[in-house]
Amino acid sequence: MNAPVRRMLREMGVRQDALSNEADLTLDLGLDSLDRIDLLVQLEIRYGIRIVDQDWHRLHTIRQMEHYVAEQIGRKLCLGQPVGQS
Repeated sequence: MNAPVRRMLREMGVRQDALSNEADLTLDLGLDSLDRIDLLVQLEIRYGIRIVDQDWHRLHTIRQMEHYVAEQIGRKLCLGQPVGQS
């Protein structure tokens, strides 16, 4: 379950060397609103998590996203729920 956001961004065509912890999804990686929605949906589907709108809008960097996703996955594991297809 290592670096799910980075893995997804690489699958979306983002260069590996651009994936620093502090890289901003929009400003540094060039994701537009549709790309961000695609990332959100793919993360939710792949890992069986739910990213609520109020949280999604405050997540701007890779570090913030990965921390949030790891937290959501951890909650599922603590509850004994399956994590998804990773």
